[in-house]
Amino acid sequence: MGLLALSVRYQLHSLAGVAAVQPRVAAITEAIRPHCDGIAVVSTCNRIEWYCDTGAPEDVTAEVAPIIAETDAKPAEALTGMDAVRHLFAVASGLDSRLVGEREISGQVRRALTEAREQGLASHLLTECFERALATSRKVAAETNLMAAGRSLANVGVRLALAAQPGNPEKSPKTLLIGTGALAASAGSALAAADIADVTVYSNAGRAATIADRFGWSVTDELAPAVVATELIVCCHGASAPLIGVDVLGAGQQVTVLDLSLPADSDPAIADLPGVQRFDLARVLEAVPAADGLQVDRARELVSAGVKDLAGRLRGRSMDSAIVAIRAWLAEVVADVSGGSEQDAEIARKVVAKLAHRPSILARRAAREGRADEFLRAVSTVTGVELKRDDRFDWVTD
Repeated sequence: MGLLALSVRYQLHSLAGVAAVQPRVAAITEAIRPHCDGIAVVSTCNRIEWYCDTGAPEDVTAEVAPIIAETDAKPAEALTGMDAVRHLFAVASGLDSRLVGEREISGQVRRALTEAREQGLASHLLTECFERALATSRKVAAETNLMAAGRSLANVGVRLALAAQPGNPEKSPKTLLIGTGALAASAGSALAAADIADVTVYSNAGRAATIADRFGWSVTDELAPAVVATELIVCCHGASAPLIGVDVLGAGQQVTVLDLSLPADSDPAIADLPGVQRFDLARVLEAVPAADGLQVDRARELVSAGVKDLAGRLRGRSMDSAIVAIRAWLAEVVADVSGGSEQDAEIARKVVAKLAHRPSILARRAAREGRADEFLRAVSTVTGVELKRDDRFDWVTD
């Protein structure tokens, strides 16, 4: 048992590297399943990360390496033990994002845990790590302004695209939003915040209404005519092949294309057409404003505290088997002096629970404070029961 994080992200692999690995996410997840007790995949427009509960990290990385080698991407970064925990907490709190404190990332981490649960891949260790990371993310949101409204890549992109609109800057452009997933929802919120009212939503899966109804917009299931009739196209689909190409745009069409997808929904060649402006994810990332240094420092303090708290909780779990043994010993002692009736048995269960409560608390406290072995030796001396802690948590440190 231990936490392993395998990371392919824009800081180390470039957006092109992330895009190259994206189609192989399912294959990689399936390949590593036999070596893991749990897997959660955090997949965003600029990162793909596998968080694995595994006792065989070398076997996991050995499975992943040849699949990624089939692409142009560099090998995944492997982080183990507490390094993986710290990375997860930083990711969930937005500290590892290009837009520090971006508010979407906590939702993406939460979705990764939800999907792991639905697939039966959420082990106790993964669940505890993710839940504590998300709790820390909420603290960062509450105690700093890093996750304030407006801090999202979608907002940065929409502002960038609107500033590039030709003509009257006060005029709301006729807009086409492509996609219906979490990224499209974020882009929709950004458009609504910018008072863009004339928006049509397109989905090739027939789900356009899930976004359109939320904002009171129209829908279409015909892409080509919608493209020709629009002034701003916001791409959030992530198609395997570009949806917006040179052949789709109208002759001489004046249009701005904001492509937040990875892989891109638009052909880079459209930027060479007269009247077309294209902003892809790389250009949006370049436009990200710097975060307040003091707020970042405070967020890092909260993350460090959250990691320390989780470490204590995990060390406490190393005493579970010892606590079970103590309860069993107490049950034997109480059984020797109790009667044989059903009422006596119920009283005995309550007495055991009451007697075991305090030792259980003290056992976990001793583990959190690094005194597990000392505590177990003392209790073993008194009870005569051989007690051992669970060494599966030996990797846990502050």
